[in-house]
Amino acid sequence: MKGLNDLIQRAISQVSGKVGIGYKNLATGETFFYNGDDRFVAASTFKVPVLVEFYKQIIQGTLELEQSYTLQADDIIFGSGVLQELTPGLSLSLKDYATLMMIISDNTATDVITNTVGKANINATMTELGLSNTKVMWTCKELLYNAVGIKADDDEETIKTKLSKGVLDYEASCFTDFEINDFTSPADMVSLFDSIYHHKILNDFACTAMINTMKRCQTNWRMPRYLPPGIEVSHKTGSIGGVANDVGIVYTDQADYILAIYYHGEAPKTRINHQGFDFIANLSREIYDYVVSSN
Repeated sequence: MKGLNDLIQRAISQVSGKVGIGYKNLATGETFFYNGDDRFVAASTFKVPVLVEFYKQIIQGTLELEQSYTLQADDIIFGSGVLQELTPGLSLSLKDYATLMMIISDNTATDVITNTVGKANINATMTELGLSNTKVMWTCKELLYNAVGIKADDDEETIKTKLSKGVLDYEASCFTDFEINDFTSPADMVSLFDSIYHHKILNDFACTAMINTMKRCQTNWRMPRYLPPGIEVSHKTGSIGGVANDVGIVYTDQADYILAIYYHGEAPKTRINHQGFDFIANLSREIYDYVVSSN
């Protein structure tokens, strides 16, 4: 444990942002937390609780995986994903929308699923699971509109202008509010992934489906970036401005482990948050080396 603490403290000392870390070795039960119960801006890691609620409603029979939804013009939101580039009127299954939400972090697909299952239901399920520091208060559209300063009374032309500029307001509540926001904590995410890994929530079908979907994640320049070839990671990334996150399960021959890394730093000078992404990628490799050498 001292070795893990030392390497994490060394990594944190090299960055100026606020860091939150959660770790659990699934073979030994060893855990480590740094700011584990602090709330962090979830960014797209809030899509994990959305996925859990989606599969809960599938199991309950409220929804069906192959149930179709026709994309509407009003569903389209900027940011990550591909659906924003396609023509409204496209019909996909809810399973397809959920897959796009997780593997390429598609914001439009996320809002389709979030609005279908309901934010209140997502939060009720998180409360039932004891995750008191995890809330989904905004859709992607609500969050991103807040980030670029779009107001409820803005006319269509003003909205278009703000969207075209795409300048983030780092004083906006989506970066500063930890009550009315999409937020979580490293400890909550470790607990949630632990429950999914051990099939302690929903049922075997749902847990297997969620893990396998997240193994197909294509935003792999954070936790998986420097891991050896063949190492599977079932994970979900998140980023907006100076926020960079990655949470999930790393599978090794020695021991599987859960890792949640949250980084909230200064506004990046480039479109890509290199400092946050690099911090996560480098620390992920160091923790991997620690695990394989310790087991």
